[in-house]
Amino acid sequence: MGSVSPSNIEDKNAQRRSQRVIVKVSVMVLAEGGDKKPVSEETRTVTANAHGAMILLGLKVSIGQLLTLSQFENRRRGPLSGRLC
Repeated sequence: MGSVSPSNIEDKNAQRRSQRVIVKVSVMVLAEGGDKKPVSEETRTVTANAHGAMILLGLKVSIGQLLTLSQFENRRRGPLSGRLC
């Protein structure tokens, strides 16, 4: 079994701006479809941190496409530039 030196672990942690947390939060994703009509999908976050969240989508989205997320619990909304990961 291999080992990782402490300096490598510190380097990886230094690159991350905030710690990821596994959390499931129900959200509604609103976007504009290819035909310019609004489309939406209910989903959940997989992980989150202070700078964003990872979600799984069935919707086809493009890098840079504007998405709007609405959290069900408090109905907060905010724009988010979509990123495919």
